[in-house]
Amino acid sequence: MRRIVGPIKRTADAMGDIAQGRGDLTRRLSVESNDEVGNLAVQFNAFASRMQDTLRDVRRSTVSVYHSAGEISRSSEELSTRTEQAAANLQETSASMEQISGTVAQSADSAHEADGLAKSASEVARRGGEVIGAGD
Repeated sequence: MRRIVGPIKRTADAMGDIAQGRGDLTRRLSVESNDEVGNLAVQFNAFASRMQDTLRDVRRSTVSVYHSAGEISRSSEELSTRTEQAAANLQETSASMEQISGTVAQSADSAHEADGLAKSASEVARRGGEVIGAGD
């Protein structure tokens, strides 16, 4: 009776530990017979092995996701820095355009003033010519 009940109890205890989250997935049951009880131990060992492999896969995937998230974060920071630099360059370009616009407006005003002075000088010269011509 002990030969049959002992392995079943050990299997039940191991399954209970795993179900409660404190099981050791590296633990394997010894297969003591080729009957149903031995088959139960074989199947438990296969289950524990498969669970262990699955958890390893999950761990590898988690590490991969962690590294990918770090790369995304670094890329996002780099993009943010580049965007800020582009905005600063655009602001600098805008300020330069304003200076150029002011210079062009000032040049236009100066050209208009020079045109007025030239017309005025021309008018003075014309009158001077009339005065000299009338005196002859």
